Amino acid sequence: MSCIAELYFSNLTNVPGAGELDPSSPCLQSPSYQIPALWLALFEPNDLLDVRRGDDDESFPYAVKRRTDAILALARRSEVLKQALPSLRPEWLQHFQAVLESASLEYVHMETSDIGQMAGSWDEWKESLVSMLEPLVKPNPEDLQSWADAVLPEESRDMPWSYCGSGGDEPMPWEDDA
Repeated sequence: MSCIAELYFSNLTNVPGAGELDPSSPCLQSPSYQIPALWLALFEPNDLLDVRRGDDDESFPYAVKRRTDAILALARRSEVLKQALPSLRPEWLQHFQAVLESASLEYVHMETSDIGQMAGSWDEWKESLVSMLEPLVKPNPEDLQSWADAVLPEESRDMPWSYCGSGGDEPMPWEDDA
């Protein structure tokens, strides 16, 4: 079993239930055990919700943000991303931005519970997510390289899906560049 994360769009501010996702929403998938770097640039720690599933007593962290605010966050962080990730091709960033801009739904969601279940506890996973988000909120040049090393394994730095994710059965424009 591979553990992935998903990025998708919805008009809901919470986790969509079964059958509630709009079929027009692109649904991106992460590489196994990794959250794509550009996805992290969309969110801040205060975008994490604590969500309960069914009868589970524990809640898991789930990210949701107004799509237009996520677009602005990515634009603000694009220079920092280029410095921290010199292998990030400009066309991958442009293609990813275009997908965000063309989505017609109001919110962007990042579901990471598949990967997070490997962290030990949901609290530990939330701490890990916060540590992946914070360096982009308040960038410190000394911390950016360690952030890049932590979120992007050396062997996957030339792969567009490490930055943008994959469209799965519906390939995204950056996948043509691979």
